[in-house]
Amino acid sequence: MFVAAVAAWIVLFVGGNDIRGVSSNDQHQFNGLRLSCGDTSIPLSQVNDDYCDCPDGCDEPGTSACGGLSKYYCDNEGYVGAYIPTSRVHDGICDCCDGSDERVNVCPNTCEQVGKVYREKMAEDTAIRERGLKKKLEYVAQGRSSRMSEEQYNVKRAELATKLEQMDDELATLREEADKLEEHKEEKVRLKENLLVVKRIESLKLSQLSRAELEKLTVNVVVKGGSNSDLVSLVKEILPEEDVSWFTNSDNEEEEEGVDPTFEDEHDSYDEVDDEEETKQAEDTIKEKQETCPIQSRLKKIHTKKSGLDGIRNDLRNTLETLESEFSMDFGPEQEFYTLKGKCFKSKIEQYNYEICPFGKAKQDQISLGDWVPFENNDYKVFKFQHGASCWNGPKRSLTVHLTCGDIDEIFEVWEPETCTYHMKFRTPAACVF
Repeated sequence: MFVAAVAAWIVLFVGGNDIRGVSSNDQHQFNGLRLSCGDTSIPLSQVNDDYCDCPDGCDEPGTSACGGLSKYYCDNEGYVGAYIPTSRVHDGICDCCDGSDERVNVCPNTCEQVGKVYREKMAEDTAIRERGLKKKLEYVAQGRSSRMSEEQYNVKRAELATKLEQMDDELATLREEADKLEEHKEEKVRLKENLLVVKRIESLKLSQLSRAELEKLTVNVVVKGGSNSDLVSLVKEILPEEDVSWFTNSDNEEEEEGVDPTFEDEHDSYDEVDDEEETKQAEDTIKEKQETCPIQSRLKKIHTKKSGLDGIRNDLRNTLETLESEFSMDFGPEQEFYTLKGKCFKSKIEQYNYEICPFGKAKQDQISLGDWVPFENNDYKVFKFQHGASCWNGPKRSLTVHLTCGDIDEIFEVWEPETCTYHMKFRTPAACVF
């Protein structure tokens, strides 16, 4: 008995016996005569004795005595080592593929089979990563060649600014010319209206009336309603007998011809004109129309040209804003994300259609999940979209896209951990790391 105990003590002391449930990287903690345990230590003989001596359970890595305070390490040779809570040790369930968490011969060793599947998956992932890295080089080259330098940006921006300034000057000249033509046109209308008023005053011989007669005439016109016939009658009452005869002749002719005199006529019906004066008035009318037509024609040409220039100016302004916005964008430390700009990626997951446009927008079917948010703190592992459509009785929708290395650009997983807060996995060569 004594010899066996001494032999066991020697093995433990020199570290020749692995402690069950401890990884090879941590075996050194159990070398020596005692195990450090909080503020004290215990003999190694008390390790894995199915009694919890240490407050943190570190003395029972291979039993369930400490109720899961520590972790049991599965070697899983042929597969991947893993930790499980010590509360699962000897519970009758095979948690380790090598079966080491249960008593001998309870669990079969399946590590070789699962390891084969794992290795095949790892080999496939490695091949995808290698293809992704190769494609990333293409993305980087494309980004660096397409993204303009600061010097090129300054030159392009100056060119656009100069064109906009020239366009503004040309538009200002056109507006000034149009304003002058409109003013000239309005002045001609005013002159015509004034001339018509003078002709009407002369026709009705109102210039012959005294102030008192004009005041009386005004009151009578207001009282009688101011019709054309009433005005003629009222003027007759005021004018001397010898100046009224022409009214009588004119009235008879108009009654015979069924003419109702009106002030809207270009040639006042009260005006006594002969053939020579009528001819002169006709000539004046033709001349006036000839003078007005070029103004109208020129105004039309100005408005047409101005409309075209406004369109060109808007295009220049949009181009300048796009240039400034794009130059300020962060496309990654090697410009690797530049190739994704202007592209959109779609995928139907469950019953919804998802679409993301890096540096643009994201949506679920036709519902906005937000607008692109620039990379934060040099974190190039996620895309973020914020300020999407508001949820009913909830926040505005948002989307966080987690990037993984891949040889193609595609959405492959979406979930919603909180109401209207979406998460997505997106594989892309741009996310591959050398």
